[in-house]
Order: sequence, then structure tokens, then C-alpha cells
Amino acid sequence: MKNILLKTGLLFLVLPLLSYSTQPLYAQFVKEKRIVQGNAINPDLHHPTNKKLIQATNSLQWSFVKDNISTMEARHPEIDGIALSMNGNFMRDYLILHGDKLWTDEDAQISTVSQVNWEKFTENFVILGLTDSVDFEFYNDSKWSIIIENAKILSKMINAGRLKGVLLDNENYFERMGSFPWRFNPDNYPSHTLEEVKAKSRERGKAFMSAIQSNVTYPLVVLNMFWFGDYWGNYEKETGRNALWMPFMDGMLEVASENNIFVDANEIAYYFTDTEMFTDIYNEFRQVRFSKYGAENLQEKYKTQVQIGHGIYPSLYYGRFKRWPHTYSDKENSTWWKHQIYNALLTSDKYVWIWSERWNWWEDGTGTLELPPDFVPIIKEVKDKLKKQESLGFDMVDHRPVWKENLTSPTIKWGVAELPKVIITSPLNKENTKSNLTIKTKTSGNAGKVEFFINSMRVGVDSVAPYSVKVFGLANGTYTIFARVFNNINEHTSSAPVIITAGGKSYGSEISQKQEQEIGGNNEIFNVGYGRVKKKDMTASVGQINGQSKKYASYQNIYDMIRGEVSGIQVNGNKITIQGSKSGISTEPLFVVNGMAVNSIDDISPQMVKTIDLLKGPSASIYGSRGANGVIFINLLGTSEQNK
Repeated sequence: MKNILLKTGLLFLVLPLLSYSTQPLYAQFVKEKRIVQGNAINPDLHHPTNKKLIQATNSLQWSFVKDNISTMEARHPEIDGIALSMNGNFMRDYLILHGDKLWTDEDAQISTVSQVNWEKFTENFVILGLTDSVDFEFYNDSKWSIIIENAKILSKMINAGRLKGVLLDNENYFERMGSFPWRFNPDNYPSHTLEEVKAKSRERGKAFMSAIQSNVTYPLVVLNMFWFGDYWGNYEKETGRNALWMPFMDGMLEVASENNIFVDANEIAYYFTDTEMFTDIYNEFRQVRFSKYGAENLQEKYKTQVQIGHGIYPSLYYGRFKRWPHTYSDKENSTWWKHQIYNALLTSDKYVWIWSERWNWWEDGTGTLELPPDFVPIIKEVKDKLKKQESLGFDMVDHRPVWKENLTSPTIKWGVAELPKVIITSPLNKENTKSNLTIKTKTSGNAGKVEFFINSMRVGVDSVAPYSVKVFGLANGTYTIFARVFNNINEHTSSAPVIITAGGKSYGSEISQKQEQEIGGNNEIFNVGYGRVKKKDMTASVGQINGQSKKYASYQNIYDMIRGEVSGIQVNGNKITIQGSKSGISTEPLFVVNGMAVNSIDDISPQMVKTIDLLKGPSASIYGSRGANGVIFINLLGTSEQNK
């Protein structure tokens, strides 16, 4: 839920919880608690340590970002990127679904975005609203042709700004005006059944995603604020407000390039008041909702291309959300915030995003509320705890049978539990294990049962001390393990996370710099923008280059440098051909500069270059057809290095 200036309506969610029993159920979240087998967990989607924190806003302007990005990155080094709308104006951007005006490069601020000099902020997104103040229908070809062309302009913007991707917001801010863009309205479709309109929605989703990825030359990330987290009835019933959204997203996923990642960014996590909710919703999505509401023929894509993230809402935790004011103490405000940020980062696959209204993050003139004094220190504290694999030290526990809309005087407020306690005694942190293992624990403080999680998936529960569980069939990769202990009144705490590697030194998709050094030799790992490859698969390398070396300064341009320093390459002017290329029409390799695919390297001077690496053959298939002629990776010196 986002308060947006100038909007005329607001969709309001009330999240009732069923009463706790020996097996608590959340009315909005979990129908049953399931156990998953180890061989069903995909280690490639879940990042044990490299979590990304995004600050999203509805008022920041791209021109301000362009002029102040260095100051912004220095001001908030605790975050990894920002998300803002195309024009810094949600209401204007939401008009994409009007389909009555073709956007231009100027509308998308392509020139401005292309001049942002990102350095520390690597995870940056453009927010796109997919709602409307008037009903629209999927059989209006003329309107949808404009929508698709506008999506292509947005694609140009993403590529020009080297953005990570797009953050979709399909929340209906115009419902009070009678607008239900993703709800099936028979009056709009008198000649079509619900299933026919769903099929048309999926067709439109395919065209929309094709347009979004059309101009982007590197793998995209598509964050969806509100995907599988809605109430069941809004998917299952004809009157559900998201009945047509799910097939639209199926269409997007269906045509998405295999290297693109989708993220259910789970806005519903704003309102979590119990630590269990983070793991319950994660398991609900993966074990129930993906298969129940996602297309049957896309289930493999849901397993390999869809991550789960969390949205967190400090305006609520600090009592600044006017619709749900509360009178918690400063300590309670801080406790709620610390709890949310820790558990969101722990249980997400990679991405967590923060939404707050009118907070003065950047001193850009739009924020009227100063950040609470402990707000940033708590983020730093939590990230440090997770880096060290430490527990938070407490769980939040919500015993209320019904979660009241008004938090000012709740019947029973959430509480904080510090007992009972649990630690994982085996396997040890950073241990290399076999694919079959036993997780063992030690408990104190009147424990009654222990639940076990691997990559946020529930893999077992034991009600008999000493509490343990056997896990079978883990694929080679890196995993995060943690446990949660309960007493007989459902108070609980969680253990410190333990990171293990199954299958020996196969570190999966999450490899730290230290681990890279440990692997060493021809197995040394290189980050190539999307995924990683081994040194032995690199066919040429100029290694580490001193940009001020007289040798490299003697080259007139980057092409002379490549001709003189990299073997296995033919250079004719500014045309490069990698020996052994198999592509028929074009022989140009793909250029990846600082992890981003680019169309040209003409503007790179030899003095800017830190490393150059060459990849060809089967290993280059990570880039699909664009890597058919090989890939040249160029890493540039940072500003401080260039000035030495």
C-alpha cells in the first residue's frame, strides 16, 4: 500500500488472522503447513548473503539523481539501489494503460537517465504503474498497440540508464472511482467468457514483456509488488480484483528470456507482525500458489526464474501511516523495524524494497519527515548481523485471533519472545556437506518443537528432543539453514543462520570473494555480469592493468589495445572478430562493460581499463544468441583509481 499524492482513491487491505492452535493458520496467507524435500530446493535462485536492499519512492526526480548520485551513494551506503517512476510522478506514469498517447524519448527522460553515473548503487529500477482511472478491456487493439509502443520506450529507458529492471505496481488506486482494470467485468466483455478474457490477457502480457525486453541488452529483473500475495478469492472468483492479472503475468513470464528473473516482491509483508509470517508466506508461494494460480505449462519457469522478495513499510512501524496510527513507544517502533528488516533480508531470495512517504532520504526538497534517529543505524546493525550469521535475538509473536484495522488500541498487541532458544550444532557454518545431511540443534527454555528451514523452505519439524531432521538430495550449491523453536503457547525464537555448501566446493550461484580465492587455479570464478564462469573457460585475459602504465597509455584507442594485448582476436579498425566465431551474418562479439552489455566501446580509453577477458564457445551460451560470436568483458578503473 502506497500513499500517492493527488490520487482520488486508495485500496485498503485488512488482514485477518485465524486463532492460533497447535497448527496456526493465517486466513490471508497459509492454508496448511507443508514439508518440502531437499531435492525440491533450487539453490540457484536463493542468495545466502548477497541480499539487495532497494529504496523506492514516488517523488524523486531523475534530474536530481543525475546531478547528485555521488552524494546520494555516500549519504546512504546501507542500500544497494533506488526505484523511482519514469517521470517522478506516479499519477502521470499510471496513464500507460490509457493507451491514448504515444510516449517519446523525452517523456521517458532517456537522455537524463543515460547520464547517471552509477557506482555504488547497482540495483536500480524504474517503477511502472499498471492500473488506470478508467476501465480498459483487452480486445481494444488500437489502445493496446499504443501501450506496447510505450513499453518499448520504457525498454529504451532501462537500457540507456543501465537499470537493473522494472518494478511493477498493479495496485488499484482508482477503485473508488469504479475502476477495476484487472477484475473481470461482464459488461465490458458481453461476448466473451472469463476463460476467453483470461486467454486474451495472457496474450497481451506476452506482447507487453516482449516490448519491455526488446531494447535491453542484458538480463532483466522484473519486480512485481503485488503478485501472489493477495487474498485467495481475488484469484479464484470472477469478481476477484486480480482475476485477469495472473494470466497477464503468465504471459510475461512465458516469453521472458531465460536469463531474465521475475520477483514476487510481496507487498503484503508490510503488515507482518509475527516472524512466522515471513517463512509461511515464502512456503505458501512456492508450495501452493505458484502451482495453483500459475499456468501449468510454466511451472518449470516458476521454479527456475521466479524469486521471492519482501516489501517493508517503515511509515507503519514508526506510527507515520495516518490510516493505521498507533501509540507504540519509541522502543517498540524500533523493535518492529528491526524485526522487519532482519527477517525480510533473511528469508528473501535476493531483493527487499523499502517504501515510505514523504521521508527526507535525499534532501531533494520532497521529503518533509526526517528519518527516525535509529532508522539507518538499525539497517547497518541488521546487515552486520546477517553478514556474521548472527541471530536477531528475538522473534515477534502475534497471538491475536483477529488483526484489527486500528492499531491505536489493539485488543492484544504483538509481543516479543526471547525464549525458548535454539542453536544449530550441525552442520557448522561454512561447512562443505554431502547432499544428504542431518541438521542437529540444541535448545533451552521449555522447548516443545523445532521447525527447520533451508533457503526459507520448511524441510522438517521435530517434537521430540534432541530435535533434528534428516534432509536428502540437496543439489550442489550454497544454502542458508536456520531453525525455529516453539513452546507450548506458541512463543518462538529463531536460530542464527548457518551457511553450508552441498556437493563439495561447488558454491552455486553465490560465491564470495574469499571463496573465489579459495577455489583458485583453473577453477577460479569470474563474475561475467549474468552468472559466473571458471578461469579455464576464459580463452584470453590481459589480467590486471594499471591504467597509468606507460605501456597501455601508448595505445591510441581501445581497439589498438585489444589488438596488442588479447590473443585470439582479429581487429580491423573498430571491427572485432573472435577467432572461431560460428554466427553467420554478424561476427561482432558481445561487449560487457562493468557487468552491463553495451552496443559500443568507442568511448573507452586505454587508461580507463582495469581488465579485459574473452569468453567464447559453449561457456558463452550464458548470454544466449547474443554470445554466439563470443563475449569480451571489460572492467574499468574506478574514479579514484583513474586519478592516482
